[in-house]
Amino acid sequence: MPSILTRRVEEDIPDDLNPHDLDEFMSSFDDYEQHVLKARNGICEEITQAWLEEQAKKGA
Repeated sequence: MPSILTRRVEEDIPDDLNPHDLDEFMSSFDDYEQHVLKARNGICEEITQAWLEEQAKKGA
């Protein structure tokens, strides 16, 4: 049976994307992408840690 890990992620995601100015949009989008990647990495780290702990219990 697979384990289920639930976690709420909070990040300050910029909401001021201006589609009418490409340079400003790309800068804001880059900032958005960095926050998303940071959140994803945190979730992956937590999932991996939970999985490793489960594997250690099975091996004990």
